[in-house]
Amino acid sequence: SANTASMDCSLGNFFTLTLPAGATRLEATNIQPGETLSLRILNSTSASQCTGSTSVKFPTGFTYTPTAIANTTDIITFLTFDTGSIYAVAANYFA
Repeated sequence: SANTASMDCSLGNFFTLTLPAGATRLEATNIQPGETLSLRILNSTSASQCTGSTSVKFPTGFTYTPTAIANTTDIITFLTFDTGSIYAVAANYFA
């Protein structure tokens, strides 16, 4: 089954998401210009998948793939320049 995790960018700069088994789509709402946001992802299983909506931009060839080890943490950092998109880079496998 597919889940959607909404991150309301107007509510703060630090967010946490626990990924379940299966697919989760990351959706950014209320994007504000000039933000730096951090998302801590807790991998509760080794069978998680995560994709971004069209407003979440990862570098070509460097899209986010959750660490395939249960009980690990990943961090995604986002920057905004306008209200249309958030630009993301990920760091994986904090044990």
